[in-house]
Amino acid sequence: MNIKVRFRGGATQCLQLPLVLSAPDARRTPRHIVDEIDRLLNELTDAEVANELNARGFRSGGGLPFDVDLIRYVRNTYELKDRYARLRESGLLTISEMAERLGVTSETVRQWHRQGLLKGVPYKGRGRFLFYPPPDDLPPKGAWKNAWIERNVQTEV
Repeated sequence: MNIKVRFRGGATQCLQLPLVLSAPDARRTPRHIVDEIDRLLNELTDAEVANELNARGFRSGGGLPFDVDLIRYVRNTYELKDRYARLRESGLLTISEMAERLGVTSETVRQWHRQGLLKGVPYKGRGRFLFYPPPDDLPPKGAWKNAWIERNVQTEV
């Protein structure tokens, strides 16, 4: 914005000043941070993204530290895909899809995941995972119980 200033003695000077941003524009999260959030969501949950941005010293447009709600707000405002959608697009399975594919219950899938037989990726807090397709060499359901029974019967004899 150009401003002409005329002083008492008659001298004039032309000043160039930046436009004043509206309140919403001044508080908007900078685009480079939005782009970084988009990139981080490929690897991290919302909470992990917030922690990473805070660790780097980034702040929102309003000068606030990031939290899960603010990350969700930025995702919704800029129509960024959430972690779940990104993982599903890459072919990962839900727990019920995995259970159906393997012919077991969801609890068995959870147990096999805890034992390291199935590889899962967290998409949200509270232990929510999506799973890579199962390996071909996965033991049949109940195999661990049968092995335990056989081992204990042999030691008793």
